[in-house]
Amino acid sequence: MIVEVDEAAREVRKRPSIAEEAERLRQEVRVLEVARHPGVVQLLGYDGEVERLRLVEGEVLANRHLDSDAIARIALAAATTLADLHEIGVFHGAIGGDHILLDRTGSPILCSFGRGGIGGDPSATQAAADVAALAQTLLSVGTTTDRITRVLHAAVVGGTSARRLATLLAPMRQIGRPPPRSARVAVVTLVVAALATTAAVVALVVARPRRAATPGACPTVDRGCRPLALADGVLVTTAGRYRIGRPGDVVVMGRWRCTTAYPALLQPATGQVWAWDTWARAAAPQAGQLVTRLVGARSLAVDPGPAGCDLLVVREGNGATVVVHPADPA
Repeated sequence: MIVEVDEAAREVRKRPSIAEEAERLRQEVRVLEVARHPGVVQLLGYDGEVERLRLVEGEVLANRHLDSDAIARIALAAATTLADLHEIGVFHGAIGGDHILLDRTGSPILCSFGRGGIGGDPSATQAAADVAALAQTLLSVGTTTDRITRVLHAAVVGGTSARRLATLLAPMRQIGRPPPRSARVAVVTLVVAALATTAAVVALVVARPRRAATPGACPTVDRGCRPLALADGVLVTTAGRYRIGRPGDVVVMGRWRCTTAYPALLQPATGQVWAWDTWARAAAPQAGQLVTRLVGARSLAVDPGPAGCDLLVVREGNGATVVVHPADPA
């Protein structure tokens, strides 16, 4: 595969060097058109020969030796990404240390989907193979506690879904501590590594909530847990554009599941508050959960809750605040 990097345009271009690679490239494009997710390399375009991907600074997981905390954090995020993909029938098919990048925040990004597939049941053989390959890869890049090792070994043996793996790993990550800073590496490293996109970085940031969030508790996609103005009803991230509301609506991002950050939306005109718990599909109110309706609601905020799980807070016009999601924070 011929790989070119355009630093000015911040993109990577891939083209086949032999006939066998052409079909693999087309398959990757087919998969990436469906798998638009903050934990997956971002497809920018394809003209029938050249595939364009978003260039991101980072490093290959295979090049790192990690401690137990880092492995637990990366495993949790990667398993959550896989679970979201499996739920819409997308499979990676070749997970390994060279196919997982750590971006500049230390978050894992899946790339190299040329052997991936679309369609099927998340309990199918391909999904189990993805989970086993992820677990085996993580066991090979550092040392882990006995508890994490047992969970990963069980996933290698089989029978553990990606969502179940994420659930088991969630309490094992270190709470309240920001991820380790990744070393910066030369662009040439990224060329060899099959580059990926950063986890979603949301644009259009506006006023901070009155209460400052605990350091390390806010999602990377929304530094400071600030509400976002939703221009034209579209949430813009490096993973894609998600039409989830209307102009004038307000969005925040939070770890409602204590894992990946997902959006919540307030429609001030109706007082309706919606929340999502997956990036598997382009978000839309009908795909989210209607949490509550509070006439007079004006804004949203994210409050770091127990065990690192975020709480969604509605601010009313009279200054009162109400925790509305999850329904039972305890």
